[in-house]
Amino acid sequence: MYKILFIIFMLSILVRSSFAGSILLKPADKFEKVVIITDRSLYVTSEKLQFFATVSVGKDVTIPVLSRILYCELISPNGGKIADSKCIIRNSTATGCIEIPRDLLTGTYYLRGYTKNMRNYGPEFYGYSQIRIINPGKDEILAADNIRNSEILQYKSGTVDDIKDLLSVYLDRTSCSPRETIILSLQAANPEESVIHNVSLSVVPENA
Repeated sequence: MYKILFIIFMLSILVRSSFAGSILLKPADKFEKVVIITDRSLYVTSEKLQFFATVSVGKDVTIPVLSRILYCELISPNGGKIADSKCIIRNSTATGCIEIPRDLLTGTYYLRGYTKNMRNYGPEFYGYSQIRIINPGKDEILAADNIRNSEILQYKSGTVDDIKDLLSVYLDRTSCSPRETIILSLQAANPEESVIHNVSLSVVPENA
């Protein structure tokens, strides 16, 4: 039997501005905005990093965006591009993956997402997600000074802790065998104020 750990790595939710402001950047409402979340926060080199993103105009995810391509890049703390991917935006959402190079040093990196339109306003308007990458074949680690001096650290991405008071997850059991079917239910804490539009789930063994 395996204990189950469910990771909700993207929730596009319409809520009051106080919640939206706590996890998103705040450009003017007319600008496009990207929220990008990875399926995990810890990876090993050569693994595939999967991500889910929503693209909206300001805070309103119901307004169709004009952009059709989302550019995603794995970058170092100083902003250097390591790997990239292009994704089609459908219904204001996009999914994709980036293969992590096998020669990266152990350290903290970032996945950023943006549209062509967002390039006009600079990297401070891009969406960012922080990840940790481990290289078991190298003893060297990414220089700590690069991380401390990174301006990207000011950006904050949404996590389960940010939304746990707004969403409840219910399972019909606490553990399961491989390939066994389970039933999962999601419920907004206050359905009158929060509408769930997109949910993407990853299932991994506990302590993996």
